[in-house]
Amino acid sequence: MHLARRLGAFDLSSQAKEAEALAQALGTALPPDERVRFLKEIAEALDVSFDEIETQQLFRLVDRQQLRRLAEAGVDIQLHSHRHHWPLDDRDVAEAEITENRRCLEGIASRPLEHFCYPSGVHGPHDGEWLAAMGVRSATTIEPGLNYADTPRFALRRLVDGGPVSDIEFEAEVAGLMDIVRALRSWRLWPAGERA
Repeated sequence: MHLARRLGAFDLSSQAKEAEALAQALGTALPPDERVRFLKEIAEALDVSFDEIETQQLFRLVDRQQLRRLAEAGVDIQLHSHRHHWPLDDRDVAEAEITENRRCLEGIASRPLEHFCYPSGVHGPHDGEWLAAMGVRSATTIEPGLNYADTPRFALRRLVDGGPVSDIEFEAEVAGLMDIVRALRSWRLWPAGERA
């Protein structure tokens, strides 16, 4: 595959992660309108119908009116950064992301804005300190599983949305069965001598 914008040619059977990282880095740095054009170029390179993506309204933000209707219906609107960007090495930028996101949501959200969801699950060991200083009380990752009394409140697990999940899969997650399955799978992958 030849990635748009002269990012290079990649054999996706062996270089998919490298291609994705480059595309993500460039896409994150682009302004929103340019980002959509870049997505269209990537879709064309992959022979994926961008019309179908637009029909499903993927890569679209919820507008203020939709957010208000959700809040009025009882949905708890919370923080997610303003530009879906969470730097691990720049506290000032992280604070600006939370401040601007909070400013945009304050007139809409029906509850205090004190919970955060890391964009793409990106988080580091110092994030709890940063977020607490900004009045955030907890944050979720994209790690699957249940949360327990000793789960760090700035590294909460969750069921990630975005893909089709059957009723039985959802029930297995919320009942904790998938935590057991994941533990068994990882246990089977350990060499026998390392099991205690």
